[in-house]
Amino acid sequence: MLKNKKILYVFILSILLSSCGFKKIEQNTATIYLQNVDVVGQNRISYVLRNNISLISDKNGNKKYDVKVNITNKKTIKIKDKKGRVKRYSLNFTTNLTLKDLDTQKKITRTFLNSVDYDIDTSQSKTIGNEKNATNGVVEKISEEIKNFIKLSVEE
Repeated sequence: MLKNKKILYVFILSILLSSCGFKKIEQNTATIYLQNVDVVGQNRISYVLRNNISLISDKNGNKKYDVKVNITNKKTIKIKDKKGRVKRYSLNFTTNLTLKDLDTQKKITRTFLNSVDYDIDTSQSKTIGNEKNATNGVVEKISEEIKNFIKLSVEE
């Protein structure tokens, strides 16, 4: 009897979930072609960002866009100890995105703000490694936000 109830629950659940209207965000119904991806910022950051954004582009896309990204970062002191030595830094990234439809000349702009903290370590090389890891994590997060924004903006 218990086995029959489990089968019944699975059957009812599958019927309910099949008609809920769930759609994956990664599903490209309208393919897009990013004709020009221009990223202004530090060389390494802009290179990674440009490559990650270009992954959603398809040369056979029926909608063509130009993408311009301006990324700036600012390093500020977050925490000092009693002697005035820095214990933690904060990196603040400001990303301005302009998406231009080449057919209608319509422009969409958006600003992304991200920040991350990293600790000062005992040696300078470890501190530089902490900063590099923090920067890489934020750049990956920014590129995912930009890709999702472009995908959602194009579907309209």
